[in-house]
Amino acid sequence: MSPNTTYRPGLCATLAALSALAYAPLGGSQREHLPVGVVGVTFFENRETDTQYIIATLTSGARVIAFRGSSSFTDWLTNLNADFAQVSDRVEVHDGFNRAFQSVFVSLVGTLRDLRQRAPDAELYLTGHSLGGALAQLAALWLKLDSFDIAGIYTFGGPRVGNRGWRDLYQARLGLRTFRVVNREDPVPRLPSWLRGFRHAGNEVFLTSTGGEFGQPSPLLLNPAWDRKCISDLMGLWRGWFCKGKAALLPDHFIENYVKLAAWRQEVEA
Repeated sequence: MSPNTTYRPGLCATLAALSALAYAPLGGSQREHLPVGVVGVTFFENRETDTQYIIATLTSGARVIAFRGSSSFTDWLTNLNADFAQVSDRVEVHDGFNRAFQSVFVSLVGTLRDLRQRAPDAELYLTGHSLGGALAQLAALWLKLDSFDIAGIYTFGGPRVGNRGWRDLYQARLGLRTFRVVNREDPVPRLPSWLRGFRHAGNEVFLTSTGGEFGQPSPLLLNPAWDRKCISDLMGLWRGWFCKGKAALLPDHFIENYVKLAAWRQEVEA
């Protein structure tokens, strides 16, 4: 199995839709309305930590793990537990994210081993929005260290996960095949603070504010320099304040907007 180290708009659109599906109520009618290219979905949860994820099967035979983002009071407590948890000599990660992930890791590994026995050549992808993006990156690294092949990771509006040691370990194993999609002025990818020692890992796919309204795709930058992002942020704030009368940043974080933008990018680059 070869890793996917090139950003793929079609795959990104499918994984964004699955990240949205992870928010759906367990056992609901969403089973009858699967995204295009998805042939089956199984839902999992740990009620104690309120951590949910789905495992989907694509028409290609690939498997996708999509973690749910924040949608409950317990989830926000997880986000706010932003102390570092030490997992090795140099590696520290967000304590709340780590606790949520560890609560489902054993059962996830058991399920994946069963699936691997049935289809040993099936590709494995991980995805998630917001908190789900952080859990997807944690899961991807620990699964990689546990001998699972990871074809790719796409996250949407994901926060920073760990320290420099975490970033370096992740970059060495999975950096080239990870794509962090960030929509304009989405505030969540700016958290927890860089000043506290948190760092991102993987490639950044930045949808800029230097052009494009809904109905027209935003320009896409891969791993932009900080000054390009500052220009985009300033233009986005100007656009929101003078065109809409408010600097509304939170809608840039909504999963439905990531789904729309990913679908538009797929159409543009098809």
